[in-house]
Amino acid sequence: MRQRILDPANLAPYQLAIAMEGPPLSSGRRLYALADVLNVEPGDLAIDLKKQHGEAGAEEQLIRMETLVAEAVR
Repeated sequence: MRQRILDPANLAPYQLAIAMEGPPLSSGRRLYALADVLNVEPGDLAIDLKKQHGEAGAEEQLIRMETLVAEAVR
């Protein structure tokens, strides 16, 4: 997953979200932007993260993923 996040070809959806809304993205928008970067459905990403990390951990993982993407975009 990390390789997909850091692949420059996959970063356009995140860059568009930031350009339209500016940082920081809301929790819901973050989920959609990262799902676009990973080329998965937002609901599938949310379910997978909740299964792996629990409710609170899922949000923390989204924040970590967003940090990776933000660093790759710079």
